[in-house]
Amino acid sequence: MTSTSSVTRAYSSSLTDAEWKLLERLLPEILPPKQQTRPLEWSYREMIDSILYRLKNGCHWANLPKDLPPIRRCIGTTRSGAPTVPWSG
Repeated sequence: MTSTSSVTRAYSSSLTDAEWKLLERLLPEILPPKQQTRPLEWSYREMIDSILYRLKNGCHWANLPKDLPPIRRCIGTTRSGAPTVPWSG
């Protein structure tokens, strides 16, 4: 599956371009270096927008609009079962 950034709609919870520029500069500092074996299906911006949409609207993950990344791409689980974000390792 390829990234859907060209078809992702803007929601009131979505990051503006200015907000994304600020956050994007911080990502290398907070994301651990990771060898990537294949391209991401969804961009980090799309995953963050999905999390922000859910936080703002208080909906269940299953009720996210279909053009946003699904829960399994935004939040994973560690071996202990604790929730993590996909870029945390």
